[in-house]
Formats: sequence, structure tokens, C-alpha cells
Amino acid sequence: MAKKTKKNINGSTSQSIEDLTLTDHVCSVYKDKKEQLAMVTPFIVQGLSSNEKCVYIVDERTEKEIIESFEKEHIHIKKFIKSRQFIFLTKKQAYLKGGYFDPDEMIEFFKD
Repeated sequence: MAKKTKKNINGSTSQSIEDLTLTDHVCSVYKDKKEQLAMVTPFIVQGLSSNEKCVYIVDERTEKEIIESFEKEHIHIKKFIKSRQFIFLTKKQAYLKGGYFDPDEMIEFFKD
């Protein structure tokens, strides 16, 4: 089955979030906080709607900023946080458990 694609402003193609599959990769390029949050919110909502566990790795934005952005969109994210379907991690927790980046360890961490 062919994947749905759409043309970006520069003429390249892209998929919508709903069309992503397990082996697809996503890259987000943004100019500011508003653009970043506009991309993150629907991506997380799609995962939560599919009963998936979602992880946000805190880096440039704080947990409080992320929660506020969901609430601004009338998404009751706190219930997903309370149920642990949506969690926040730091870079250290996700990528640097041994004090350095180990891709195999990171993949095992997310599998668990």
C-alpha cells in the first residue's frame, strides 16, 4: 500500500504523522518554541490516542512548558502523566545512563 505524501514548501515530499510506521524516522526543524510545540503536540496526541506510551525527553523546554502547551490546546495531559502513559525523561536518563552515549543501551532502555 502506498504511503500518503504531501509536498512541502520547498517541493520535497513528507508523510503526515498518522501515516508513520514502526520503521519510519521523524525529523523536526523549527525556528522557535511555537513551531516546536506545534509539531510535538499532534505527534504525542496521536501516540496517546493509539494507547501507546509516549516519552518526552526534556531539553530546551521544561516539563511545565510542555504541560502548558497541551493544556492550551485543551488536551488533558495530566491524566496521561498520572497513568504513566506519558512520561518526561532527561537527556541523562534517556541517552547518557553510563555517563556517555551508548546507542545499544539507549535502544534497550526504550524497549523496556
